[in-house]
Amino acid sequence: MPGIPMNAIEISSNGDAYVGSDLGMFYLANGSTEWIPFDNGLPIVPVTDIEIEGANLYISTFGRGVWKSDLYSTCSSDYFLTGDVSGHKIFEASNIINTQQEIRGGLNSTVLYKADNYIKFLPGFKSGKGGRIRAYESACGDYIE
Repeated sequence: MPGIPMNAIEISSNGDAYVGSDLGMFYLANGSTEWIPFDNGLPIVPVTDIEIEGANLYISTFGRGVWKSDLYSTCSSDYFLTGDVSGHKIFEASNIINTQQEIRGGLNSTVLYKADNYIKFLPGFKSGKGGRIRAYESACGDYIE
């Protein structure tokens, strides 16, 4: 976990931890020692409060309102991804990922692809200047830095 102020913490019913910081959200699976960024479409802004209701996470931010997200979950079997993407995103699949996405946002964009079998960048895939892409063949839930 980065050495930054942590502003809020919420523990799910299964013992997973969600922490809101000055740089967004982080997630720690029950029994793990590795914190991972939890972006899931959320802006990278200071988080002021976190609440869990059922399978939903409600996140209060400084200057960007309240956001609703699904709790962290295990990955899907397959992904076929299209369209524009920006910000910090993680796509995990237990089998394959096929992507034709266009990564936008320059230095503010980091996209991580992780699949157990393979990841295929199809014709039409693009990444703008400064965008970061990481692709790993790894099992769902494995932390990769």
